[in-house]
Amino acid sequence: KLGIERLTVWDLHASQLPPFPKLKRLAIVVQDPATEVPILAERFSHLTELRIWGSHLEDGQLPVDIERFGRLEVLELISCGIRTLPDALAKLDSLRTFEIRGCPMDHFPEVLTRMPKLERIHIGEPIAGLPPTLGNMKGLRELSLGHALNKGAMLSKWDDIKTMKALPKVLGELSNLEKLYEEQHQWADAYATRRKLALQDTATSQTRHQEILAF
Repeated sequence: KLGIERLTVWDLHASQLPPFPKLKRLAIVVQDPATEVPILAERFSHLTELRIWGSHLEDGQLPVDIERFGRLEVLELISCGIRTLPDALAKLDSLRTFEIRGCPMDHFPEVLTRMPKLERIHIGEPIAGLPPTLGNMKGLRELSLGHALNKGAMLSKWDDIKTMKALPKVLGELSNLEKLYEEQHQWADAYATRRKLALQDTATSQTRHQEILAF
């Protein structure tokens, strides 16, 4: 048996993968996540990083078998057709980083707000807004929304202010947030969020919050 710890798979179905008992990090292009993720969970439940890619799939489902990856620290879903996330995801107690891009998801996955140990979330899809329960994520240190809000539109200071949305107030409740990437809101709102986070913290860490929040 090969002692491979990291593997990227492009042209094989999950069922064609042989056992790799020492495998820790897997990136795989799937045809159907609903049928291939259970196979991966059966053979590689010991993974710490799983990156599931699709060839621009229009529809896909993340099955409840995802809960079997008990050691998973990083989960990335790219162009694999995922619209919603199962509640079973909340059972991944070791998960620290979640990223989704190129999928037809139109809302912030609320199941993530039930995962207090998540530290990094990256969402690259236009979403309707942020849930009020996001403020419960006291362990969140990095939130990357890119152009997810404002229907993904890229706006500048020369655009009509009426086309811009206010920066969600719930962001000010993330007291441990260190990095925020959000690229189309008003600078005045960004400044207000910086100030709220800074006031919640001690004097020694105020500068940290003001410097690293990036818009």
